[in-house]
Amino acid sequence: MRKTLLSSLLALAIIFSSIAVPSYAADNEPIYERVSAETVTRGLVYEKKEILTREGWVDVHVLRMDLEDDMLSLDLLRNVGDYGVKGTVQQFVDSDSERAVAGINGSFYDTTLAKTDSVGLNYDETFFSLLSNYNASYQGAASLVRTTAGDTFIDFLSATVTAKTDSDYVMNVQGFNRQPKNSDIIIYDRGMGETTQGPDGTAYLNKIIVENGIVTGTASPKEVVSIPVDGYVITVPSSVSGSHMGNFPVGTGVTIEVASGIQQDLLEIAISGGGRILENGEIVNTGLVVDPNRRHPRTAVGLTGDGTELIAMVVDGRGESIGATHEELAGYLKAYGVTDAMHMDGGGSSTMVGTGYGDMESSVFNAPSDGVQRRILNGLGFVSLAPDDSPIHELVLEADHDKVFKNTEMTFSMKAIDEYSNGKTINSSQIAWSVQGVAGKWSGNSFTPSTSGIGKVTAYYGMHSDSITINVVDAYIDIDVQPKILRLSEGDTGEFTFMGTDATGFKGVVQSQNISYTLADDSVGTFINGKFYAKAKPGISKVTFDIDNRSLSAYVVVGDNTQPFAGFESVTFSPLAYPETVTAAAMLVDEEASEGDSSFRLDYTFEKSTVTQAGYLVFDDMVFNAPINGILVDVYGNASGHTVKAMVTDATGRKENLTLSSNINWRGWKTLKTDLPDDFVYPVTLNRLYVVALQTPRQYSGTVYFDNLMQRIDFSTDKLKFDVEQLIADPLMALTEPANAYKISLFGATFGRNRLLDNIVLSKVYREMGGSDRAIFAGGTDVDEEKLDSDVIEWGNAFGSYDTPDVKIITLATGGGGLYATDYTQMKRLYEILSGTSQNNIIILGNRSPVNEDGFDDVREGLLLHEILRDFKQKTGKNVFYVNASGYGFNVDIRDGVRYMDLNGLWYTIDSDRAIDLNRTFYIVDFYVVNHKLSYKVKNLYPLVQY
Repeated sequence: MRKTLLSSLLALAIIFSSIAVPSYAADNEPIYERVSAETVTRGLVYEKKEILTREGWVDVHVLRMDLEDDMLSLDLLRNVGDYGVKGTVQQFVDSDSERAVAGINGSFYDTTLAKTDSVGLNYDETFFSLLSNYNASYQGAASLVRTTAGDTFIDFLSATVTAKTDSDYVMNVQGFNRQPKNSDIIIYDRGMGETTQGPDGTAYLNKIIVENGIVTGTASPKEVVSIPVDGYVITVPSSVSGSHMGNFPVGTGVTIEVASGIQQDLLEIAISGGGRILENGEIVNTGLVVDPNRRHPRTAVGLTGDGTELIAMVVDGRGESIGATHEELAGYLKAYGVTDAMHMDGGGSSTMVGTGYGDMESSVFNAPSDGVQRRILNGLGFVSLAPDDSPIHELVLEADHDKVFKNTEMTFSMKAIDEYSNGKTINSSQIAWSVQGVAGKWSGNSFTPSTSGIGKVTAYYGMHSDSITINVVDAYIDIDVQPKILRLSEGDTGEFTFMGTDATGFKGVVQSQNISYTLADDSVGTFINGKFYAKAKPGISKVTFDIDNRSLSAYVVVGDNTQPFAGFESVTFSPLAYPETVTAAAMLVDEEASEGDSSFRLDYTFEKSTVTQAGYLVFDDMVFNAPINGILVDVYGNASGHTVKAMVTDATGRKENLTLSSNINWRGWKTLKTDLPDDFVYPVTLNRLYVVALQTPRQYSGTVYFDNLMQRIDFSTDKLKFDVEQLIADPLMALTEPANAYKISLFGATFGRNRLLDNIVLSKVYREMGGSDRAIFAGGTDVDEEKLDSDVIEWGNAFGSYDTPDVKIITLATGGGGLYATDYTQMKRLYEILSGTSQNNIIILGNRSPVNEDGFDDVREGLLLHEILRDFKQKTGKNVFYVNASGYGFNVDIRDGVRYMDLNGLWYTIDSDRAIDLNRTFYIVDFYVVNHKLSYKVKNLYPLVQY
């Protein structure tokens, strides 16, 4: 594989016709698919497959292991230091002594227990976990097995364990390294840990200590003993010790016999999962299968039919990715040539971790459904056996941006990689930098260009170097300020960013020395060297920026509009304690107050305990009817280190426990505040204010006071007025209509007319478009075509394709919220039409913009459509316009060379004075084609009249 393939993601692989996967259910038929890949280490490649189906996106993450590469091995990932304690896959990978470079989650386990066993057999130099006779009568959990001879297979393993003395006494053993329970006799070796402290802490166990096959001692219940390095400890519960202990005096020879389908000396590693999903290429449901007909996050491992690859797969679910059913997962595996596969634990446990190409630290490749990695019992690790002292083989230079506006800082990073594709640590201070083609200033690994042009940056490290091309531009055709509304707390600082757009549609930060700032109300703050410093006074001020002879506007909002909760001290209240060992008392007192004459006092006593304890102040009828951003309350602290929380419930019954302070580390009054969830449904009730401790090392009695409950409401910005900004200075814009041009006129939505003005405007539209060769009505349409002499194209929320001289016009059905939700066949047809078009100009019509925040319901689908149009533009050089005929405003923007228009048509807003600016509300766009070249003109339907 080439370096460019290894060091970055593959170019998009667009598959619209024959996707090489097995048949799927109709609702899971792939519409679009793309694959990216990068090497983790030699012989191990990570691939991400993104599949758009009729039901939504499916993200499939794959580790492809070359089973014939002698620099790779497998490892059982687990918490070695604390038996049965769970950890994340990333923690296991990072702490693995065998140098794991990647890993996935492993066996099923009991999620309700702090210390638990895996379901099924696991082996790594020793039986990490084995339960006698499991899988003997019912095949539950299969295991992935790797032998010392290099064979890899999947099978349901079962074993019977016995301990036999040299006097032929035979004792049945229930397993290896299991959590003790009931009357089970368990063997513990160094795979569990160094001592029996864990098992002894949970059960009354007699112990037989065996070293090199000889009993060297015994121990009583709760007597913690060391586990021999060359031996093991047999634990015998007190309930059955009388039948066995007398047969194992010191000096007795002991042999452990494991009767299974595979000899222990042939085992290299075995990890259990669930049931089989594929067997000899056929989909099966053998063994443990969880909810097979519903889509969930899934993890699986499989082997290709030729035996050369192990495929580890994680399918994301319960988020942007919809997950997979049992059958769908089998289909994704078969696409990689897998013929035999088994489930691993799934759902919130499904996790894939690895080191990227040349990286020194691991990262999470997939998107765990819990939002964070779940703590699991074990995992399957992929280990690099490459020598640690291998020399640097290549450098890979990367930039945070490869194109910037002049005077904008660029930061570079470099990876060093050995011949086994593993990252190497480098001393960044020993990197030498050079640049050709542009001038500028270096600061460490950052470069700020002062001239424009194409440059070449080279990094040197030892005998190696790598270069990267940069593009520095100084001319922009449009500029915008972000954010439009800068919100700050009193006394905070913030700044605005100016984003420029060049003629190709590139967007980047513009650093200009010619910026002036004008505040309409300078009492809220001041600008110093481009930064805004908020004062202590809350308020709103308009800001006007003059930059390079252009004028922009934005607003700063300082602080919150806080209002007291009326009648806080008159509500009905009562104390509550949890658990029963806690005592709590509540009263309204006048001994302390931060505002007014009284406050709520909460007395509580927590007993010494390792469980959570809480004292509550419970309210009746504490209701917020209107939406608020958060609450504030004054708390008189006691320096206890406890946590202060508030319980709130919205109108749907959803409860949230919000943290006001995680640590009461103060004495006296202090104002605490917390935000409320944005998606709360009102009215919202404040149920409780309370103090909580997760554990209490010694008994504690304390008092806190609550006073001055406030509700925080952001200043309303709905009626702020922004200056109308000038249109982008697009090179394709024509100042006047060229002679002898083929003319296409475009207007926006015309349906839903309910004002006299609407019909007046539409009549003027008919007159203006009358002389055009083509008239296009985008968005929802209600027009009388007989009033137009030209050929008419209506959007109609249907897919269509129309040919004009050197212009291809395409309509997309997006009324359902996007393409696949409206008509899933459109993506393929759009791609086919673009691929086969001979015209140099393409105009696409829809009523949802793929790049606007309120555009496609599936934001990811919108980005995909933009990428398709961007790639088509970059590949062919043709002009691409996407017209979004929805919303109430007009705008033209260029992104990555694609021109996006928002065209409102007859949809408009009327201000509070019931007035409308006709000149800035109604527009027609005329396209002109002359000698195969296209230009366009934005025309005010009601131009200003100069007197």
